[in-house]
Amino acid sequence: LNLELPSVHQFIVTKKSWFFEYRDMVALMLQSYNKTMSSLVPDLRKLYAVHLNKIKDSLEPGFKKINWTCQTWQGYVDKVFKDIQIYNNLIQRSNDIFDSRVEKLLDQILNIELFALPDKEPWTLEKFLETVKTMCKDGAQTLQMKNEMMRYIHSNVLQKIGYEPFFCFS
Repeated sequence: LNLELPSVHQFIVTKKSWFFEYRDMVALMLQSYNKTMSSLVPDLRKLYAVHLNKIKDSLEPGFKKINWTCQTWQGYVDKVFKDIQIYNNLIQRSNDIFDSRVEKLLDQILNIELFALPDKEPWTLEKFLETVKTMCKDGAQTLQMKNEMMRYIHSNVLQKIGYEPFFCFS
């Protein structure tokens, strides 16, 4: 057709790959952000409020300052990717601790028996009371030990996310 394009259109056509790269990087960044946010165990979400706010703060310039004419978007995207990666590593470690240690410990606590009933022959009241007393004493010791282990695990998670433990071990 041999139509001459206005200079603005020529500029846009020559920058076509730049625009596609920009769009793809922003889409990848948001995909990474959403994947990281969805991987956090809901029970730990409140503990990560400080880190979540940091990620949101690093995303903020992209919503306000960066547009299709901005030449500094690569530095912005790199910074956001770095922040997301740090947060993702932290989440993965905490999720591993929560899934492997806390859940197993809670399962063990649930299986602690505090009483027993006779299998075949009926027990006398004295034997039943003695059995329950012994099992409760053993169960209380086991629960105390599990409680200390749970405190240690929570302290570990809190240290990973940057909080000082608010209790001390005796």
